[in-house]
Amino acid sequence: MATRKPLFMGADGRPTELSVSDIIPMANVPEMGAASVTVAGTAGAVPAPPIGGQVMFIRGDKQWVVPDHTLLGNLQGGTAGQFYHLTSAYNTALTGLSTAEIGTLSGVTSAIQTQLGGKQASITGAASSITTSNLSLSMALVSDGSGKVAASAVTATELGYLSGVTSAIQTQLGGKQATITGAATTITGSNLTVSRALVSDGSGKVAVASVTSTELGYLSGVTSAIQSQITAKMANPMTTAGDLLYGGASGTPTRLANGNAGQVLQSQGGTSPPVWATPGSAGEPAWTSRTAAANNVWQSVAYGNGMFVAVANSGSGNRVMTSPDAINWTTRVSAADIQWVGVTYGNGLFVAVSQTGTNRVMTSPDGITWTQRSTSGLDFQWQSVCYGAGKFVVVSLSGTNQVMTSPDGITWTGQTAAAVRGWKSVIHVPALGLFVAVAMSGTGNRVMTSPDAITWTLRASANDAFAWMGVVYGNGVLVAVTQDGTTQQAMTSPDGITWTLQTTPYTSMFFSAVVYGQGLFMAISTNGSIGGAMTSIDGVSWTAKSSPNSTVSITGMGYANGVFVALGSNMVLTRGTIIL
Repeated sequence: MATRKPLFMGADGRPTELSVSDIIPMANVPEMGAASVTVAGTAGAVPAPPIGGQVMFIRGDKQWVVPDHTLLGNLQGGTAGQFYHLTSAYNTALTGLSTAEIGTLSGVTSAIQTQLGGKQASITGAASSITTSNLSLSMALVSDGSGKVAASAVTATELGYLSGVTSAIQTQLGGKQATITGAATTITGSNLTVSRALVSDGSGKVAVASVTSTELGYLSGVTSAIQSQITAKMANPMTTAGDLLYGGASGTPTRLANGNAGQVLQSQGGTSPPVWATPGSAGEPAWTSRTAAANNVWQSVAYGNGMFVAVANSGSGNRVMTSPDAINWTTRVSAADIQWVGVTYGNGLFVAVSQTGTNRVMTSPDGITWTQRSTSGLDFQWQSVCYGAGKFVVVSLSGTNQVMTSPDGITWTGQTAAAVRGWKSVIHVPALGLFVAVAMSGTGNRVMTSPDAITWTLRASANDAFAWMGVVYGNGVLVAVTQDGTTQQAMTSPDGITWTLQTTPYTSMFFSAVVYGQGLFMAISTNGSIGGAMTSIDGVSWTAKSSPNSTVSITGMGYANGVFVALGSNMVLTRGTIIL
């Protein structure tokens, strides 16, 4: 035979070949005859064929053998009509079973009947009520009146509400108040008026107050009885609209009746009460002479960082002086002994300019220590300096660049003026968004304006033949004064573009400066021996004033921190404080 196949003895006593497979269908297994004789004395022996022949098996070496009882021990004894079924893995004796039924034996670990005998014949007890049909969906389960499993009326969701309960629910409920009583009985049926403070009413019940929650919040931070604090405050002494209040004796609040139109409030110094005074009248504050720190010709004064600072065009190593009050002055060493003629304060820095020398700018953060700054290529006759729109701006009487600018007072850049003129004074007017400069010389158009100090536009002055010496802004108007002319030595402008001559109370005065403070424009003459000062509320109507000094020329003037300051040779004058 080409392949080795198992054989068994057939009904005719001959070896019969059996095809091998994982499970051989019973129909393919030849039937052996009914056994009438078995091998004597051997339990479970293989039935003999009818002719009394023995069952033989062929071994792997193709030799036929009669197995002994030991080898046949793996075969189950059978009765008539049984078949011997062989697979590639094992031999079994089966009867009337399908392949699928044979497969159900997989995994059996002990005698099946023994195992079945150990099981309960039928389901009994509480579970007997749930063996034939499903329960109602999503309900809690209980034991019924017969002790059987049954669906309750409680849903699974309702049952879930027990989660988190830590003790008997009824005990907890029994410990609660059956109904709301006391003060809260008035607020159980409806909502309260929104955003109100709550109070107890006449019956001791919770009620809404007329005070809003916002108003109640104003009590935050109160540390003691409010009425006691209010009572301790000053009483109101005012009786008429327009009255003023000042500290009287021992600081007691005291009423001062309103003054007349055009009057200004004058301080009398010390503990004396303020009084109303008419500018130009005998009651107006007088000029007071102060001792200059050095015998120099003081030209310009500025105020900043709590300090007055004045500069001079003469002196030796002491061309700066400072004062906290414009009364007591102290000399300071200037960065160089050149002619310092202008000073301003801005962006935390004092900046002074000179009309002579080399490197004609010096700066100081405090007015005490000064540093000279390079103006290489820009050493012109600088006259006036101001600060505005984030930069320092200087103008000159002459030079290629008659304007120079700096963002920090240290690095300077030359700018082209609107025209070649003797530019004398420059200011910045935030209300107009303009820099405005006036000139004391040149042919026509002695005013120029600029929004940025870089691009300048020439403007016609009220009289282009006059030497305009100073310009200032106050009370919504620009005012410039001149050292020329007869009875019209001031001009005004609302915008820096259109200028109008104004009549002044003197004839041919040498007005060199004009300032604005305490609600007044004040112009001063450079030569006190032949002139004086004048004041105006609006720049149009001017009132003559006596000269601050009739023997010494006034060379510079300023106003700051409530004080008018006039400067000259070895001279400082201050004018009594007026409070507006």
